Amino acid sequence: MEKAFSDKTDAGIRLIWMRFDSESIREGVRLLHEASDAGDPDAPCFLARTRMGDPYIRDYAGQEADFREAASLLRESIRRGSACAVLVARRCGLLTPSVRRDMPLSFKQAWDAVLARASEDPFCQYFIGSALCYGDAPEHGGPAPHPSSPETDAGNALRAIPYLEKALDAGLLDAGDLLYSLHAGNRERQRTIVRRCAATGSPYWEARCGSLCYEDGRDAEALRWFEKAARHGQIGSWYDVGLLYERGLGAPKDLSKAAEAYRKSAEQGFSDAQQALGILTFFGRGVPRDPARAAYWLREAAAADLPLACGLLGLCFLRGFGVQQDDGEAFALLTRFADARNEEDLSDESGFFTELAGMLLNGLGELYAEGRAGPENLKEGVALFQEAAAFGDADARRALVRFKKNWLGKWVRV
Repeated sequence: MEKAFSDKTDAGIRLIWMRFDSESIREGVRLLHEASDAGDPDAPCFLARTRMGDPYIRDYAGQEADFREAASLLRESIRRGSACAVLVARRCGLLTPSVRRDMPLSFKQAWDAVLARASEDPFCQYFIGSALCYGDAPEHGGPAPHPSSPETDAGNALRAIPYLEKALDAGLLDAGDLLYSLHAGNRERQRTIVRRCAATGSPYWEARCGSLCYEDGRDAEALRWFEKAARHGQIGSWYDVGLLYERGLGAPKDLSKAAEAYRKSAEQGFSDAQQALGILTFFGRGVPRDPARAAYWLREAAAADLPLACGLLGLCFLRGFGVQQDDGEAFALLTRFADARNEEDLSDESGFFTELAGMLLNGLGELYAEGRAGPENLKEGVALFQEAAAFGDADARRALVRFKKNWLGKWVRV
């Protein structure tokens, strides 16, 4: 049977989506560029997938997302007559009326062309299985809504599963994600899928296996999988390693190991790790206390709007720890923390949450009560001191003795 893709495109996509080392992935991208430059119709479609971010290509691949470029590549691939590009564009919501007008193939013709190749080719098997999962098949009515998760319709699932199983058997692990979703409610089958994929050495699936073990309460096994994924380049897995060491799960509690793992993840740009490392460095736990270095990592994490990082960076500005003292910056950042703590549960974000919350709310209370970032507001300041004291903050308790209510029920200084 004729191959689904040209030799160069076929070699490129197998290097990118069936290998897990950066060198192979870079070589695969190079081959796709060569094929595209030679006029290959399918190569731009797969190049587009490398620019679409997760889940189209995993973080460890090191390919920067650029959705505008991806859309341009998909349109070019469709213009050249790629049937696969039509299905990918449908899934991404890019099969717009203007694109459809310029298509040399109808959607049904594209579907039939990919389906004909799906008996042998794992990528075509995946595209057909995915289309069935998401309701993108022709019988579902042309360009329509694009659900963000697979449908649970039993008929669609039964039709999709054989295609996805074949793709997974051939080594295309993207099929594993859809199979995992389609087996919702069958935890044992999901475990089998995750372990099967993780055994290939995929950093993404090693991390998934770590998460699964953690959810099942197998902390030591989770730690081993997270360490594997981290060593193989999965963004964020060093953070998971650090979290387990910080909490003493799967291994004895070790803040030095936690800080080292957080550092590796923080240097990869993972904001949760930047926040965690900033907190440890602020307190000098697991690493030497270094206010300037703590402020650096907290600033990085605050750029991602992480509440604890915002609050602790605000405290740095309030006290002049590692940064120039600035009441205005302190108020803005502490307020971001205070607003977030009313909207979401932050208690699991840090092993030091109770201690931190008291310190941060006390600092914001100071700014209100002393009028250092606007008009004096004793009512709000005392309320924040009371909340901070409930978290055990000693400074807040001392502050409260300086205020009492007068006969009109207003807070005044003693």
